[in-house]
Amino acid sequence: MIGYLSAQDLHDEEAKVMQNYHQMSLKLLANVFATPKGRASMTDEEKARSLIEFCNKSFTSCNHKVAFHAALVLFNYLLAFETVNKRGVLPLLQHSVEAINNVLANAALEDKDTLVALLLCLCRLLFKNHELTVWVEDQYLETAMQQTMNGLKARAASLAPEVN
Repeated sequence: MIGYLSAQDLHDEEAKVMQNYHQMSLKLLANVFATPKGRASMTDEEKARSLIEFCNKSFTSCNHKVAFHAALVLFNYLLAFETVNKRGVLPLLQHSVEAINNVLANAALEDKDTLVALLLCLCRLLFKNHELTVWVEDQYLETAMQQTMNGLKARAASLAPEVN
């Protein structure tokens, strides 16, 4: 399933069926962590790598619902294995930070649920992950992420009602 969907063009807005199939697949994957057997299967580092890579690819979708569900899947993975050392998947998680930042920076994100899911996933990525947090602080925060966060603040200010 992951291999097939990863080979699809996620930028094709006309491919509604494929976008829906992709979204449903992510919903299924988000539920993997609800069962002990599903959680146990994800302890395999190769499966974890595939899952993270799939989420990273999903963040590039033109459909904000796909990005929303990718954030849920990645959040669930990080939550289920918060005490597990993630050095083996650190480069993939760095790519996740970049992918989420790109979605936040480039999309209008009128859907508040998607915005919240992406921000929560970003917070979970940095929570209890010292190496990733240091990477963001040292190499990423001063550039792309800072610009994105400033843009989000400006958007939030323009959407907030004026206070007299």
